[in-house]
Amino acid sequence: TIEIPDGVEEIGVAAFGECKNLQSVSLPESIKKYNSTIFYKDVSLKEVKLPEGMTEIPEYMFWDCSSLSDIKLPSTVKKIGPAAFKNCTSLTSVQDILNQAKELGGGAFQNTGVTEITIPASIKKLEDYDEKIGNSEYTRGAFACCKSLKSVTIEEGKTVLVYTVADTLRTTSAVVTKEGSNFSNLNSAITLADNY
Repeated sequence: TIEIPDGVEEIGVAAFGECKNLQSVSLPESIKKYNSTIFYKDVSLKEVKLPEGMTEIPEYMFWDCSSLSDIKLPSTVKKIGPAAFKNCTSLTSVQDILNQAKELGGGAFQNTGVTEITIPASIKKLEDYDEKIGNSEYTRGAFACCKSLKSVTIEEGKTVLVYTVADTLRTTSAVVTKEGSNFSNLNSAITLADNY
Protein backbone atom coordinates (compact mmCIF):
# COMPACT_ATOMS: atom_id res chain seq x y z
CA THR A 1 0.00 0.00 0.00
CA ILE A 2 1.23 3.46 -0.88
CA GLU A 3 -0.28 6.65 0.48
CA ILE A 4 1.33 9.69 -1.08
CA PRO A 5 1.46 12.56 1.42
CA ASP A 6 -0.40 15.81 0.89
CA GLY A 7 1.88 18.47 -0.55
CA VAL A 8 3.27 16.36 -3.41
CA GLU A 9 2.51 18.24 -6.66
CA GLU A 10 3.78 15.93 -9.42
CA ILE A 11 4.12 12.21 -10.06
CA GLY A 12 6.83 11.35 -12.56
CA VAL A 13 6.81 8.99 -15.52
CA ALA A 14 6.56 5.34 -14.37
CA ALA A 15 6.98 6.51 -10.76
CA PHE A 16 5.46 3.28 -9.43
CA GLY A 17 5.94 1.15 -12.55
CA GLU A 18 6.51 -2.57 -12.11
CA CYS A 19 5.78 -2.57 -8.37
CA LYS A 20 4.52 -6.13 -8.62
CA ASN A 21 3.30 -6.35 -4.99
CA LEU A 22 1.54 -2.97 -4.86
CA GLN A 23 -2.16 -3.61 -4.11
CA SER A 24 -3.57 -0.21 -3.21
CA VAL A 25 -2.68 3.44 -3.60
CA SER A 26 -4.16 6.76 -2.49
CA LEU A 27 -3.29 10.05 -4.22
CA PRO A 28 -3.70 13.45 -2.53
CA GLU A 29 -5.55 16.48 -3.93
CA SER A 30 -2.31 18.49 -3.93
CA ILE A 31 -1.08 16.76 -7.12
CA LYS A 32 -1.21 19.12 -10.10
CA LYS A 33 0.65 17.07 -12.73
CA TYR A 34 0.32 13.40 -13.58
CA ASN A 35 2.73 11.90 -16.10
CA SER A 36 2.32 8.76 -18.20
CA THR A 37 2.74 5.11 -17.16
CA ILE A 38 2.57 5.96 -13.44
CA PHE A 39 1.38 2.46 -12.46
CA TYR A 40 2.70 0.51 -15.48
CA LYS A 41 2.69 -3.27 -14.92
CA ASP A 42 1.52 -3.11 -11.31
CA VAL A 43 -0.04 -6.54 -11.75
CA SER A 44 -1.37 -6.80 -8.16
CA LEU A 45 -2.96 -3.33 -8.03
CA LYS A 46 -6.64 -3.65 -7.09
CA GLU A 47 -7.60 -0.44 -5.31
CA VAL A 48 -6.90 3.15 -6.35
CA LYS A 49 -8.17 6.31 -4.67
CA LEU A 50 -7.93 9.27 -7.04
CA PRO A 51 -8.43 12.84 -5.81
CA GLU A 52 -11.17 15.32 -6.70
CA GLY A 53 -9.71 18.01 -8.93
CA MET A 54 -7.99 15.50 -11.23
CA THR A 55 -9.25 16.24 -14.77
CA GLU A 56 -7.59 13.55 -16.88
CA ILE A 57 -6.37 9.97 -16.65
CA PRO A 58 -3.05 10.34 -18.51
CA GLU A 59 -1.86 8.01 -21.24
CA TYR A 60 -0.84 4.53 -20.15
CA MET A 61 -1.52 5.38 -16.47
CA PHE A 62 -2.77 1.87 -15.61
CA TRP A 63 -1.25 -0.05 -18.54
CA ASP A 64 -0.93 -3.76 -17.72
CA CYS A 65 -2.58 -3.49 -14.30
CA SER A 66 -4.18 -6.87 -14.84
CA SER A 67 -5.76 -7.19 -11.35
CA LEU A 68 -7.55 -3.82 -11.47
CA SER A 69 -11.22 -4.81 -11.63
CA ASP A 70 -12.98 -1.61 -10.59
CA ILE A 71 -12.12 2.06 -10.44
CA LYS A 72 -14.15 5.08 -9.37
CA LEU A 73 -13.13 8.32 -11.00
CA PRO A 74 -13.41 11.71 -9.34
CA SER A 75 -16.33 13.74 -10.75
CA THR A 76 -13.79 16.20 -12.19
CA VAL A 77 -12.23 13.69 -14.66
CA LYS A 78 -13.43 14.37 -18.20
CA LYS A 79 -10.68 12.86 -20.37
CA ILE A 80 -9.31 9.33 -20.57
CA GLY A 81 -5.91 9.38 -22.26
CA PRO A 82 -4.62 6.96 -24.89
CA ALA A 83 -4.16 3.39 -23.61
CA ALA A 84 -4.91 4.59 -20.05
CA PHE A 85 -6.38 1.19 -19.08
CA LYS A 86 -4.75 -0.93 -21.80
CA ASN A 87 -4.47 -4.61 -20.82
CA CYS A 88 -6.47 -4.19 -17.60
CA THR A 89 -7.98 -7.60 -18.29
CA SER A 90 -9.92 -7.78 -15.00
CA LEU A 91 -11.77 -4.55 -15.78
CA THR A 92 -15.18 -5.77 -16.98
CA SER A 93 -17.37 -2.68 -16.65
CA VAL A 94 -16.50 0.91 -17.57
CA GLN A 95 -19.98 2.36 -18.12
CA ASP A 96 -19.69 4.81 -15.20
CA ILE A 97 -16.48 6.14 -16.76
CA LEU A 98 -18.12 6.46 -20.18
CA ASN A 99 -21.10 8.31 -18.71
CA GLN A 100 -18.74 10.86 -17.16
CA ALA A 101 -16.01 11.32 -19.78
CA LYS A 102 -16.11 13.82 -22.64
CA GLU A 103 -13.02 12.48 -24.46
CA LEU A 104 -11.63 8.98 -24.99
CA GLY A 105 -8.12 8.44 -26.29
CA GLY A 106 -7.22 5.67 -28.70
CA GLY A 107 -6.80 2.34 -26.96
CA ALA A 108 -8.17 3.79 -23.70
CA PHE A 109 -9.75 0.42 -22.83
CA GLN A 110 -7.79 -1.77 -25.25
CA ASN A 111 -7.75 -5.46 -24.33
CA THR A 112 -9.83 -5.05 -21.17
CA GLY A 113 -12.45 -7.57 -20.03
CA VAL A 114 -15.34 -5.25 -20.91
CA THR A 115 -18.47 -7.20 -21.92
CA GLU A 116 -20.88 -4.44 -22.94
CA ILE A 117 -20.78 -0.70 -23.54
CA THR A 118 -23.06 2.16 -24.41
CA ILE A 119 -21.27 5.04 -26.10
CA PRO A 120 -23.15 8.09 -24.84
CA ALA A 121 -23.90 11.14 -26.96
CA SER A 122 -22.16 13.19 -24.24
CA ILE A 123 -18.75 11.90 -25.42
CA LYS A 124 -17.50 14.68 -27.69
CA LYS A 125 -14.21 13.22 -28.89
CA LEU A 126 -13.20 9.67 -29.77
CA GLU A 127 -9.59 9.27 -30.85
CA ASP A 128 -7.56 6.49 -32.44
CA TYR A 129 -3.84 5.89 -32.17
CA ASP A 130 -1.35 3.94 -34.23
CA GLU A 131 0.30 0.98 -32.55
CA LYS A 132 3.39 -0.56 -34.07
CA ILE A 133 3.84 -4.29 -33.63
CA GLY A 134 6.93 -5.60 -35.38
CA ASN A 135 6.93 -4.15 -38.89
CA SER A 136 3.17 -3.59 -38.94
CA GLU A 137 1.16 -0.61 -37.76
CA TYR A 138 -2.43 -0.86 -36.54
CA THR A 139 -4.96 1.89 -35.89
CA ARG A 140 -6.53 1.32 -32.48
CA GLY A 141 -9.78 2.68 -31.15
CA ALA A 142 -10.82 3.07 -27.54
CA PHE A 143 -12.08 -0.53 -27.28
CA ALA A 144 -9.57 -2.33 -29.50
CA CYS A 145 -9.00 -6.04 -28.92
CA CYS A 146 -11.74 -6.45 -26.28
CA LYS A 147 -12.36 -10.15 -26.82
CA SER A 148 -15.20 -10.38 -24.27
CA LEU A 149 -17.22 -7.51 -25.75
CA LYS A 150 -20.69 -8.79 -26.66
CA SER A 151 -22.85 -5.67 -26.91
CA VAL A 152 -22.21 -2.15 -28.19
CA THR A 153 -24.94 0.49 -28.12
CA ILE A 154 -24.41 3.89 -29.69
CA GLU A 155 -26.73 6.50 -28.22
CA GLU A 156 -28.87 8.57 -30.50
CA GLY A 157 -26.99 11.74 -31.36
CA LYS A 158 -23.59 10.03 -31.45
CA THR A 159 -22.88 9.73 -35.14
CA VAL A 160 -19.20 8.74 -35.51
CA LEU A 161 -18.03 5.26 -34.60
CA VAL A 162 -14.59 5.61 -36.21
CA TYR A 163 -12.21 2.87 -34.98
CA THR A 164 -13.69 2.92 -31.49
CA VAL A 165 -14.79 -0.70 -31.67
CA ALA A 166 -14.18 -1.73 -35.29
CA ASP A 167 -11.09 -3.87 -34.77
CA THR A 168 -12.84 -5.67 -31.92
CA LEU A 169 -15.96 -6.26 -34.00
CA ARG A 170 -13.92 -8.08 -36.61
CA THR A 171 -12.90 -10.75 -34.09
CA THR A 172 -15.94 -11.13 -31.81
CA SER A 173 -19.65 -11.79 -32.12
CA ALA A 174 -20.61 -8.44 -30.57
CA VAL A 175 -24.00 -7.02 -31.51
CA VAL A 176 -24.03 -3.34 -32.46
CA THR A 177 -27.13 -1.18 -32.22
CA LYS A 178 -27.66 2.51 -32.70
CA GLU A 179 -30.55 4.06 -30.83
CA GLY A 180 -33.12 5.86 -32.95
CA SER A 181 -32.13 4.29 -36.26
CA ASN A 182 -31.82 1.03 -38.17
CA PHE A 183 -28.09 0.89 -37.51
CA SER A 184 -27.76 -2.63 -36.18
CA ASN A 185 -25.63 -4.32 -38.80
CA LEU A 186 -22.11 -5.38 -37.84
CA ASN A 187 -20.78 -4.94 -41.37
CA SER A 188 -22.21 -1.43 -41.52
CA ALA A 189 -20.46 -0.61 -38.27
CA ILE A 190 -17.13 -1.78 -39.63
CA THR A 191 -17.71 0.00 -42.94
CA LEU A 192 -18.55 3.24 -41.16
CA ALA A 193 -15.36 2.94 -39.13
CA ASP A 194 -13.20 2.09 -42.11
CA ASN A 195 -14.55 4.98 -44.17
CA TYR A 196 -13.92 7.63 -41.54
